[in-house]
Amino acid sequence: MRVIVGIALLATLRANVGWLDRDVEFVPGIVHGGLQTPLLTIRPKDRTISGLPTPVPQYLTAVLIHGISASKSVMIPLGLRLAHDGIECHLLDLPGHGQSNDFFSPSAAEQAIQEVLNSLKGSAPFPDSLQSGKPNRQVVIIGHSLGGSLALRVAHRNPESCVVALSPAAALVTPSSPSRLLLVLGEFDLPTVQKGSAFTFEKASGIPLPSKLTPGFWMTKDGLKKLVVLPWMDHTSTILRKGAFEQIHTWLRNVFP
Repeated sequence: MRVIVGIALLATLRANVGWLDRDVEFVPGIVHGGLQTPLLTIRPKDRTISGLPTPVPQYLTAVLIHGISASKSVMIPLGLRLAHDGIECHLLDLPGHGQSNDFFSPSAAEQAIQEVLNSLKGSAPFPDSLQSGKPNRQVVIIGHSLGGSLALRVAHRNPESCVVALSPAAALVTPSSPSRLLLVLGEFDLPTVQKGSAFTFEKASGIPLPSKLTPGFWMTKDGLKKLVVLPWMDHTSTILRKGAFEQIHTWLRNVFP
């Protein structure tokens, strides 16, 4: 019975991924910089393909950052959904992870992310295989777990940044940096993540939160800072479940009309 269920589940996943794969392309590359960071770009073949009722603005580009002991591969499901929504996604391997040959340290990880951002902004050469990239696009930094914390730390050097932190570790922020912030975590997320996300949101928004977070959301009046707790989700669900993606889609559509 377990074998039959497993085969059925794999078939379902393969069918869903195939549905998304038909409309996107995968382009591997190396970021020009001191770390030579491995990069995988997932981009739509046609920027009008979104199957959602209202596509997000087509000038958005996303940098996706994985968590500790993971690699860019774990961000592919989210990258596929975002690319299908018309967003060009750049997935990197942090130093010491995946195909990266460098040693990990927080400073090296931040350097790797900054080199990707510099390339997207046009202040550094883009990978040769991606010269069609458009440096004038608004960049959204999306990170999971440690990657979410790193995204928030990098935002201090890029105060205009838009950050989506999924089940992040705690990080210091200010009301002005990042300028746009979405925090998404699960009802059954790690206790340290729940406390850290509450701390981060309070510092960013000035809005006090209850001592115990329950499913729901809190946000500033302008909607630029928002925290969402999703029911029946844990630490990994926020990069795998459709409900988390829908939160990202809706928020991006609202803050970038």
